[in-house]
Order: sequence, then C-alpha cells, then structure tokens
Amino acid sequence: MNNKKGFTLIELLAVIVILAIIALIATPIILNMINDAKKSAAKDSIFGYVEAVENYQTLQMLKNEDGLVKGKYNVVTETTVDDKKYKKINDLVTLKGTKPSGGTINILENKTVGSAMLCINGYVAEYLNNDVSIVSDDCSEMENIIEYIVDKEGYQVSRTLTINYPKGNYEYYYKVSGKAKIGEDIVEKDKEIKTTNNISILLEENQTVETWMIKNGKKISFRKYIEEEIDNIEIANVSIKETSASYPLLTSYGVEYSSKIELEYENQEGTSPYYSIDDGKTWIKYEGITTKKISSNKIKAKMVRDKSKREGSIVEKEISLASDALGIESYDDDTTTYFSTSNATNYIDIDKSVIGKTIKFNITLADARYPAYLKAIDSSDNVITTVRVTNDFEFTIPENTMKLNYSPYNAWGHMDKLCEIIIIDNPIISVQSPINTKISSSGITDAYNYISINYFENLEKKLYKINNGEWEIYTEKIKVNIDDEIIAKGVFANGKETKISEFKSEIINTVPKSVYDEDPSTYFSTSNATNYIDIDKSAIGKTIKFNITLADARYPAYLKAIDSSDNVITTVRVTNDFEFTIPENTIKLNYSPYNAWGHMDKLCEISIIE
Repeated sequence: MNNKKGFTLIELLAVIVILAIIALIATPIILNMINDAKKSAAKDSIFGYVEAVENYQTLQMLKNEDGLVKGKYNVVTETTVDDKKYKKINDLVTLKGTKPSGGTINILENKTVGSAMLCINGYVAEYLNNDVSIVSDDCSEMENIIEYIVDKEGYQVSRTLTINYPKGNYEYYYKVSGKAKIGEDIVEKDKEIKTTNNISILLEENQTVETWMIKNGKKISFRKYIEEEIDNIEIANVSIKETSASYPLLTSYGVEYSSKIELEYENQEGTSPYYSIDDGKTWIKYEGITTKKISSNKIKAKMVRDKSKREGSIVEKEISLASDALGIESYDDDTTTYFSTSNATNYIDIDKSVIGKTIKFNITLADARYPAYLKAIDSSDNVITTVRVTNDFEFTIPENTMKLNYSPYNAWGHMDKLCEIIIIDNPIISVQSPINTKISSSGITDAYNYISINYFENLEKKLYKINNGEWEIYTEKIKVNIDDEIIAKGVFANGKETKISEFKSEIINTVPKSVYDEDPSTYFSTSNATNYIDIDKSAIGKTIKFNITLADARYPAYLKAIDSSDNVITTVRVTNDFEFTIPENTIKLNYSPYNAWGHMDKLCEISIIE
C-alpha cells in the first residue's frame, strides 16, 4: 500500500510567509551592519590619509625641501597657495589604501593637518580635532556642506557663531551643548531645533554645536563645531595700581615687607587676576584691595584662565620703602652692596620670631672716632636699649622690641657703609659627653664623642651629615668617632636654608688611638697636664705595659690611678718603658707628661700583658 504524503498548499504558504517575515526583519539589520562597516572603513581610510600627508611633510623637512605651507589644498586638483602652485595632494602622498575621490585638507602653521573634508568610498567625512565624523553618505552633496564662521572681538569670551546652510529643498536643524543665545532668546540646551538656512548663535562657554540637513526624510549632512577657541583668544591685561610705602620686617626667615596691594584689570569672563608676594613662587587669587607681608621687594600679577589655567603676561612693581627705612642693600645677602645715608634715623621692623636672637651687623665706619648707634624700640616708641656700633658687631634683640633704629654719624662728606644685617641662624654643634679611650679585659677601645646640635627655631627641617654621607634628620645626640666631621644646616618652611656649621670630632684630654694601634712608630705627644684613659672593671688587676720615650730622663712623666670620687689611689713615676698593675676601684688613669723647653715625651704604645 502506498503511504506517501506531501505538503499541503496551506503549509507551503505558511513557510513562504515565515521566510518573508524573516527577510523583512533581517534585511535592514544586515544593511545597517554593512553600512556601519563601510562607514568604519571610510573613517579608517581618512585617518590613514591624514597620517600619509603628515608623513610627507616630515619627509620633506628631513630632506630640507619645502613641504605644504599653511593653507587649504584640494586633493584631486592643483592648488595655489601664496602665489605658489602645488600638485594635487593625492599625487604627493604615498598610501596603500584608498585615496579620497575629492575634497580638501587644511594645513596648519606647524605643518600638520588641522582639518579635512573628504569624499571616500562614497561618504563625505570630516576630520577635525583628531576625530572623524561622517557628514553625508552621498558625495554629490560635497558642495552643499554647512559652513561655520566665528566672529570674535578683543578680550570678549563670548562670540558669535554664524551657520550658513546651503540653499535648496532642505530642512535645517541644530543642537548646542552649553549656554547660547540667538538675539535675546536663550537656546535650550541639548534640544534639536529646526531653523532657517542662516542663523547666528552667541556662544557663552566651551561647547559643541551640531548641525544637519534633511532632504526627503533623509539626513544628508551632519557637522560638528567643537568650541575650543574661547580659551585661545588674547587674555586681558592687569596692572598693579598701588603699593604703599613700607618698612622692612626682620623675621626668622629673613627680611619681609608689608604693602597695600591693589590690582587694576579688565573684567573678562572665565578669567581671574592673581598676584604673588614671594617673587612668583606662589600665586594668590585677587579678591580685592589687601595689605600683605611679602618676602621680596616686588609684587607680581597676572591674569589666569579659570578652566585651562592658561596665563597672561606677568607684570611686576617694586615696593617703595619709606624714606627713613633701611635700604635693601643692607639685607640682600650681598656684602659688596651697602646702605649709606645721612638720615639720623633709619628703621627696620622686628618680628616676634627673632626676639632673643642674635644678629650680626657688617658695617664699615667712615671714621672710628664717630661711631654709629643702634636702638631697640618698643611699641610705645620707648628706647629699650642703646648700643654703640663698631665696624662689625653682634646684637641680641631684647624682649618687647618692635623696631630697630640705626643712627650713623656722617660728617665732612664721609659716610658709614652698612653692608649687611645677618641673622646668626647657623646650627651650634657641641660635644655633649666625650667618651675616653677605655681598657678592658678584651683590649683597648677607641674614644668617641656624643655630639648635640642646637638649631634655630621655626625650622621645617633640622639636617646633619657625617663626613661625606647623606643628609639625615636630627632628633637627638649623635655618636661620632674621633676625626669625623659633622656638618649641619636647617631649612625653613619657605625653602630658605640657614648657614652651614662644621665641626670636627677631636681628642679631648684622652689618649688617642695611636698608642694602642700595635705600631710603636706612631706616638702621642702632648703638653696637656691631664690625659685620661678609662678603666673597665674587667681590667682591674691586669698588668699593662707603657712603651714611652722620655724627652729628658731628668723630667719624668707620672701615672695616677683615680677612683669614682676623683681621689688618687696611687701615683707612679713613668720611665722609658714600664709595667703597671691596675689597682682595685680604679675608674680611670691619668697620664701627666713633663714637657718643657720645647721637648715632648713620646707615648708610643699601651698594651695589656696577658
């Protein structure tokens, strides 16, 4: 029996309908994917073309030959720029990929490509700000590209963007991303707005403007204007209107000034005035007239863009000192310059940070018979103390001093020279506790010193180093070996450094290493009456040998054993070579040579007899 069965007509129709629906859905998706791939390929081609043009420019420079100068060039026809004819760009560049079939490129002053509008693979693509966007998918619209014109004037941040759409059977649209106006009407941000074929928009901040046209329901042209030039226009000027006469102020950081600060400038949107009172190291935003202590004799000012921080020109003005103020020559860290005056009174203000500090006056008097005088004065103008000034002298600033008055004696055409006022701020290095050479049962150990350093107050850093080592932070006393060199300095918060102090760790009434180095050719000679060596309790009862060469046997040396109360336990006369057993309770030995008439004993070696 034949049991074969085929599709019914209804089933076949259902299959056809399903396939049609699938094709209806899939075809636009596939076409969009194809279009997106073509657009992506077109963008890649534009990037490759721009790179090829810039490679051509670089190659021309390497060959010391002329490349393309600043201007607009056609890619498929010859172009004349500055009365010179150039080949079509497509013939100049080397490119493996597809070259554009039309369009133009703009070359900047620095020989690079600033922008381009090119037809490639049937698309109109725009290169701008290192980005590529598809303007149209129809190269026949190349001549109907939307045009932007920017109008700016003077220091004004806001400017007018004029948009010229090509005439024709189009609908015109635009959208802005920031503040903008058309006439007195505010443009709504990020809204698609239909317009006429020509409009002028007043831009008020950095933003993007998008424009496009529609023909027969199809978007045929799309362009972006990216606002960047607002921040590149000229910056308004600033001037320093006034600085008041002032007196120098002596502080622990050096000399400062105090002055009224008033800036004059043109208001410019997006730009603010700044001033500096430390010679440009730091800048302060100007908020109105103010009086400030400053650390140089100048005020500087400039205008700064709020967003990009781009700066205008820096202007500066010297501060005028009061007529009876000490001149800058006396505190400019230059001893070759000096302040000479016939004024009977010359003032410098005193900051509380230097009360009790010692300052040095580097002065050359015109005539020592007619000395200058220095007065410390309090807040009520009472004289605290008066001192007579010599050629170079030091002065400690007393309590409650508000200012110093320097009064020179100048007569008969002779004038004193006040070369420099110096704060004595260098660290003071001192031996806190010297440790003598010590004898123990295990041998003899070298002497060393504990060093302390007294630094100037208000320091940001207290630094020291030993010999040629690295700078270290000082916190407490330092153990240093004999003959080590210690170097110290301080650093203030403003970066200024104190003067450097140096100190060499030396023998202080102790027997040196040369007498226990197992080398009898080295020796210790001294005219000191007391030369100590410490005794460890493990060495009590041990016998030590002294290798000595006396300068004159008639004048022997002596050795004393001393206890913890500085009482002498025993005293022995030292011969050229002798042995000595350390008695009970000995804390240290005192070696006392007898050196006279220019002759000195030689203590060559001390050794323990095992």
